[in-house]
Amino acid sequence: MDNVFNKQFFSIAETFGQPGKPGLIPVSRATGHAGIKSGVFPSPVKIGGRRFFTATQLREIVAKIERGELAQPLQPRRKHAA
Repeated sequence: MDNVFNKQFFSIAETFGQPGKPGLIPVSRATGHAGIKSGVFPSPVKIGGRRFFTATQLREIVAKIERGELAQPLQPRRKHAA
C-alpha cells in the first residue's frame, strides 16, 4: 500500500471513492464523512476551497483499519422525517 502514497494530498473522492469507483479507504463517502465528524478519521486540510487528506493522515487511517480499531462499522446519520 505504500506505493499508493507517492502523492502528498488526496481528495475526498480519491479517499472514499464515488459511485462506480472505489476509493483508497473501503468505506462509502457518507460513512467517511460520518467518521470525520465523529473524530474516528482525522479532519482533512483545506486547500483552495477543497478538502484533502495528507498521505500521513491516510497512513493513520489504514493503520487503524489494520489494527482492527475500526471493527465497529461507522454509520452515516439518517435524516428523520418530521
